[in-house]
Amino acid sequence: LTAEGKLLIKSDNPKGRLMEIIAKTQKVALDKGDVVYDLVTPEGVGTDPKYLCQVTLACLPGQPKFMGQEAPTKKGAEQSAAQKAIDGLAQQLSDLHIAYLSAEEEPKHKSMLNALLQRYLTHPVTKEDFEWSYDSTDAGFVATVNIPSLSRQFSGSLQQNKRLASHDAAGQAVAYLETLDLPAPLTKALLPLADAAGGASISSAKGDLYQAVTQVAGRPLDKGDIAYHEEACSSGYISTVTVTGYQDLTSQG
Repeated sequence: LTAEGKLLIKSDNPKGRLMEIIAKTQKVALDKGDVVYDLVTPEGVGTDPKYLCQVTLACLPGQPKFMGQEAPTKKGAEQSAAQKAIDGLAQQLSDLHIAYLSAEEEPKHKSMLNALLQRYLTHPVTKEDFEWSYDSTDAGFVATVNIPSLSRQFSGSLQQNKRLASHDAAGQAVAYLETLDLPAPLTKALLPLADAAGGASISSAKGDLYQAVTQVAGRPLDKGDIAYHEEACSSGYISTVTVTGYQDLTSQG
């Protein structure tokens, strides 16, 4: 793409160029099944086979398909199909890119969902905490996010691409989580520790942790609210701290 949002049509590697164009215009990380190449049975025998390939863009509304020209190799047939897709979608993709460049705000629902679910779980979220699925139509995509820890799934409205669809579904999950009585994020109380971590001694860090947990718990701590356990290893010792004063949070040094 040029600075003006125009597509550079020709490329020495059309397959790679097609992936780059779609990823930039749709602003999504492509999965294996988003661009699918299907080879047609070769024509000819002996030393002169001919191959045809059709590429399906499952990540775009309507899942458009493009058939390439005959080529003497499978790789050449795939590259030809990719070039046909670039040629066929040039104006559509360029218009989408210009629209994205002019957008004033990016949706932040997925970031908000991560933050709220982390508070609900009281530990950092991982990819396994979300299950995303998409329904494709000629008009766009509808995303659904299943959150096993909540035993709920949330679907968004029809959007022009997977990225916007996922943010819309995440917005539905955010709206639900905001109705729950979530614990205060521990990370906010510990932010001063992160800022001073570079020069803090072990003794001062333990004292800062005690003060932070006291603030979050809202009460004086008992003897077992912060427990340390040391284990010997080949290079020294590893210490694990369990903060039972805040929902059994465990961290290892």
